[in-house]
Amino acid sequence: MSNSNNKQQGSGGGSAPAGAAAAAPAAGAPPAAATGSTPVATPSTGSLASSPASWCVGCQITLSTTLGEVVKGELFAYDGKSNCLVLREPATGEKENTTPNSTSEGHNIRIINANYIKKVLSAEQPSPTSTLAKEQNNPLPYVCMKRAEQREAKALQDAKKRAEQIGVGVTREAQKVFDGVNKTLPCKWKDKDIVVLGEVTIVSPYGIDNCTVVKGAEATLEHVKKVLNSLK
Repeated sequence: MSNSNNKQQGSGGGSAPAGAAAAAPAAGAPPAAATGSTPVATPSTGSLASSPASWCVGCQITLSTTLGEVVKGELFAYDGKSNCLVLREPATGEKENTTPNSTSEGHNIRIINANYIKKVLSAEQPSPTSTLAKEQNNPLPYVCMKRAEQREAKALQDAKKRAEQIGVGVTREAQKVFDGVNKTLPCKWKDKDIVVLGEVTIVSPYGIDNCTVVKGAEATLEHVKKVLNSLK
């Protein structure tokens, strides 16, 4: 009986009987991808798509942010310490970020804090024939420093302009009046007074009877009063 039982159970060196099922993969091992296919992760997998730290460089990512924006691009880098990922997006019609002798389109570089990712819509692994795979040994894309400096200067100028349009120590109603008049006539704050075109001054409580005007600018005053009436 002992010999018969040994034959039925099989030994480590014996051959498997015909028609027997193939051995199951080890516990925790990922399933093998089909030959010639590109592994694709979806949000339901809970693996590649749900964790930026597990994405590899070159993944094609589509995600929505908590700000309601849908972003699509190629993963350029990920920093675990700051939990930020860098996506490379095509910049249609822009040539400034390409090498001087290149005819290919440039790219925008977007940095996203992973905490602001609302949902990952798709995350596809790069194929061996992808553009990134071919560029692995190429230098980093050319960056036009002049254009970058111009963008920085403009951003700083716009930020300064926006800051100057916010009154310090004024009421919400005063700011509402400033914003309303500023839509059609350039304004600036002088302490808590609103100065329009350097010709009309609106003081608290910022009504039509609280306006003073320099001589010869009565037309501007009439326009300001019309705007103030429309804000009531």
